[in-house]
Order: sequence, then C-alpha cells, then structure tokens
Amino acid sequence: MRFDFERVLQIVDSETVLSMIHKTSTRFKVYEGVRIGEIQAATEGDLTCWAWMSGQHNTADWLTRGRAPQELNNDSHWWNGPPILYRPIEEWGLKFNPKKEPLPGEKKVHVVAAAATVEALLIDYERFSNINKAIWVVARLLNIAKKKSFKGGRTLSISVKQLQEAENFIVKEVQKSFESELTKTDRKGRKGGRFACFNPVQDESGLWVVGQRLKNKNPMTVDSSLQKLLPYRHHVTRLFMQRAHTFGHRGRDATLARFRQLYWVTQGSKLAQSIKSKCQMCKLREAKFLEQQMGQLPEARLKPSPAFNHVMIDLFGPYSVRGEVQKRTSGKAHGVIFTDLVMRAVHIEAVFGYDTESFLMALSRFVSVRGWPEIIYSDPGSQLIGAERELTETWKSIDRQSLHKSGTENGLTWIFGPADSPWYQGAVESLVKSAKRAIHFAINNQRLSVQEFMTVCSEATNLLNEKPIGTLPSADSELNILTPNSLLLGRATAKNPGGWQPNGNNPGKRYHVVQIVTDEFWKKWTELYAPTLVIRRKWNTANRNLRPGDVVIIADRNTLRGDYRLGIVQEVFPSQDGKVRRVNVMYKNFQIGEKVQKYKGHNEAVIVSRSAQRLSLLVPVDMDQDQETKSEAKESV
Repeated sequence: MRFDFERVLQIVDSETVLSMIHKTSTRFKVYEGVRIGEIQAATEGDLTCWAWMSGQHNTADWLTRGRAPQELNNDSHWWNGPPILYRPIEEWGLKFNPKKEPLPGEKKVHVVAAAATVEALLIDYERFSNINKAIWVVARLLNIAKKKSFKGGRTLSISVKQLQEAENFIVKEVQKSFESELTKTDRKGRKGGRFACFNPVQDESGLWVVGQRLKNKNPMTVDSSLQKLLPYRHHVTRLFMQRAHTFGHRGRDATLARFRQLYWVTQGSKLAQSIKSKCQMCKLREAKFLEQQMGQLPEARLKPSPAFNHVMIDLFGPYSVRGEVQKRTSGKAHGVIFTDLVMRAVHIEAVFGYDTESFLMALSRFVSVRGWPEIIYSDPGSQLIGAERELTETWKSIDRQSLHKSGTENGLTWIFGPADSPWYQGAVESLVKSAKRAIHFAINNQRLSVQEFMTVCSEATNLLNEKPIGTLPSADSELNILTPNSLLLGRATAKNPGGWQPNGNNPGKRYHVVQIVTDEFWKKWTELYAPTLVIRRKWNTANRNLRPGDVVIIADRNTLRGDYRLGIVQEVFPSQDGKVRRVNVMYKNFQIGEKVQKYKGHNEAVIVSRSAQRLSLLVPVDMDQDQETKSEAKESV
C-alpha cells in the first residue's frame, strides 16, 4: 500500500549537525564534506525540511542509554513512538534555523580587500615599439605645451636639448610607478626596499639614480654621471634595452654594457638575454641550418642486383682540350660519372658540351656497354632534367614489339634530388672527388686532345674500380680484398692472371665458374662492405619536422651577404621513417631596394623544392598556438 504524504520532515537532535547540513560542503574536510554533499543531494537541496528536536524524544537513544525489559512493553515509546508526535506540530518544539557559530572542522575563509592606487601615466607607452619614436612624440608635446599653441601641418624643429628633456620626462614618469617603494623605510631604518643595496637617491633634476659609491668617478658612463634606475617589469625599460641592442646587434654582455651607460635595472642580464633572443635581425644573422637524422638506406643500395642496375650519375669538370684540326683552339670537356649503388662500380664517359644532347650521347655510350639501368638518381641539373624530358618522349616512340622480338625490354625511372643538396648524391660525390684527383695527376696542367682526354677518363674508371670497398681483411683472413672489378672482371685488378683457363672450353663448366665468382663476390660484399653501412657518419639526432606554414630562410650560394630570402613551407614529403627531409618552399622574387608594397602585391610567387639542411627555421607555425596556450594558462591561474 502506498501513501501520499502531505509533508516530510527530517529531524535531528544535534544542532551542530543541523548547522553543518545548512552550510556548503566544500567548507569542511574531505570526509565531512562528502557526507554533507550526499545528504543535501538526497533531499534535492531543500533545506526547509530539516529541523531540530530535543534528544529526550529520540527513541533510537534507548539502545545506547540502557533500558529495563519492562520499559519495552507494547505501550512504550519503542513500539508507539514519542507521544509528542501525536500532538500538533506547533507543540513539537522544532527549530529550523541553525546556529551561526563556527563549527568544528569548518574551514575559516578570510576575505581581504585591498586597493592600490597607481597614478595614471600621461602617455600610453605600451603603444610604442621604439623608444626613439616615443621620445620624439614627448618632445613635440612638451614643445607645444611650452608655446601654448599648435598649428597643424607645421613641422616643429626639435633640438638635442629638447630630446634629452623628453627622455628625462619619460624616465621620471616611469619611476613614479615604484617611487613609494624607494621612499619606504623598513624596521632597520633603511630606505629603498629591495633597491636598498643600490642606495638610490634623487639628483638635482628629481630622477632616482644609483651607484653612490662611484660618485667620484663612474667608469661605466661617458660623463661619469650616475645611472638612472628603471623597473624591471616595465615596457619602457624593454624599449631602452632594445635601443641598446640595436647598436651593432651584439650579444647579451655588450647590450647590457651599452644600456648601463645611462640606466640601471635589476636582473639586467636576464632582460638583455630576452631582448637578444627575440631580435629578428639576430635570428637572421645567426640562423643555423636545420638538421634531421640521416635517413634509412633505400633497398636499391642493400639488395644484390646486376651491375649498374641502380645508377647514380653526376657531371664534373670542365677541362680544357685542344681542337682536333686547329691545334691552337681550345674547348671545354666534362666527365659524366656513372656509379652502381650496390657494388660501387664506376663508369666515366667524356662529353664535350654541357647540354642535353651531349649528355644523351654519353648515356647512349654507357648503356651500349653496361646495359639500361632500372633507376637513375641525379641532381636537378638543367641538362639532366632536359635529358629526362627527352628520354620520356623517346620511350613513348619506341616500338616495344620489336624489343620483345630481340629478347630485351628496357625500362628506366629517373629520380631527381632537391637542388643544392649534394648529400642526396653522397654515393657519387665521393667518387667524383677521387675521379678529379686521378685526372688531375694524369693531366698535370696539360691541355690534352680529345682522344687523350677520353683515354684518361677510361684509365680513371679502372683506377676507381680497383679501389677496395668495405673493410680490409686481416692478414690471417682467408678473404681477399673486395673491389668492383671483382665482379666486373672476376678479379680485383685489371692485371691479366696469365692464361688462367682451368676449365678448358667446356661452356657448362665456364658458366659454373662465373656463378662461383659472382657468389663469392656477394659473400665478400656481405662480410666486408655491408657492415660499413650501419654507421651514421653525421646527423644522428632526430629533430622537429618542418610543417606547412613554417617561415624559413632559404640558403642560396648566389645571394649577397646580408640578403636573406624568406619563404613559407607549402608541402612536406615525409620519408619512410616519418622524418621530413624534403619540402616545397614558396617565396617571392624581388630586387634589392624594391618597395615593399610591390614585393607584397605584384611579384609572382615561386615554389622550389629544397632539402631541410638548406633551410633555417625562423618562425614555427605552432609558435602562435603555444603563445595562446600559455596566455590561457596564465588567465586560468
């Protein structure tokens, strides 16, 4: 059976408990606060249903205070409840209003109201980013105030004395913000508060100065005057420190020394370092190129494959050669070096023109001897890019059915690295150095003919193919030295072994010998050369990846000193390990001295591909987000 109650009362016999229920739970300790919160939630926050009644009517106390069995009969309070409950509610003696005295365990909350009166400055210096501009504005205002007249459109002449008066006026205005502390006396009778160690005093112009010990001769100032005291956390102080830093944009100590010629501030070294670290001009001058951990080696450099299957090429030179008919005429010759990425074999072709046509003829001679490679890696030279474009069109016109008939099918993929990034060509750059050295000793400052230069290139090819690769075996090792000729010729050097024909003219046995030589080469390659690929010679630390929107400085060898080309990262190309080592950067071309308005609006944007090592991060795209996060954190505190 269910009843509808007209009113529900929660009655307690402790005025302390009633007072605790009527108060906020957070003002008590954890245990009491949690219980009070649960009780208030059970009654849905209705505190009018709670009341106090005398404990003599509480039947629950019978069990704790002891009663005789005769008192627990059917007519007792235990069975029928307190008799007072049968009377009208006005006679129950209830109290609904709790006590207002502090309760046991209640946290005392003290509210302290303090008001600080700060005299408003006549000028809002926060609006200035240059102290010299602020001084000129104040000087003009003081000049107008003295003349008590102002006519618009007229240029007022300002003297050096007026500028000095304006600067002193600004300093005096700033010193008002902490003048009360300078005049305060502590219990020991010392004045100056936290500035007491500087013994600040007012000079004849009313400015607070420090350094009374150097009054006879102050070596830090030009005229031996004492430095004016400035507060650390004031915008004007930062402006004065910025002005000191702009004289040469030198380091922290030089900036602070320049500042102390006129002013003194506590924690001056910290402030000077802050100004130095935020100076954009210093960031440009001291910009460091980015570094990223050296990437993983591609599979093409680790997987055994036929000779010159994965090739990296580069051009070197020029060298002077004399004409074939007219001996007195001279021309330029270059060398094209082809290197196998796995076995480090080398093939050098001579070209007599730095254009696409000359390079294509050299490539044709190479593939006629070594065969078509699967992949070619190169830097984005103009003649190489032109060759790739022409080769692409040539491959479309080739009749593949005729290739199938002859039993071969050629395919080629050309991969270009970013511009001005020789480390992308590291496998060939070191060989270029060796080739130049070999050709230099062979030529010896002589002007060779065309045939002589081609012969020198062939001899340099053999020398590089006889160069040992990997670690040298020990004296007691059964392994011989490993060279590219070990696979190309079946022996480490080009020297003829002297009638070595152990298997006669049997084709099957000769084929078996070739397979043995090939297997022996790759076995030695695994034991002697592969371990050298484990070590990273440089760039061992993983750094922050470039992101779209980062502002960077583009390194260009052709730019003049002090000419900084700024760009914005448009697109990133992560490697297999997730590291960004190549990006597309957008910048605008402009001439030195060109107006900024024209640079912003009329010049076309240029997008170039650059390696991360040729860029310097100036403004990260997440800097604004970090500053917003810090400001929000300060506001929440």
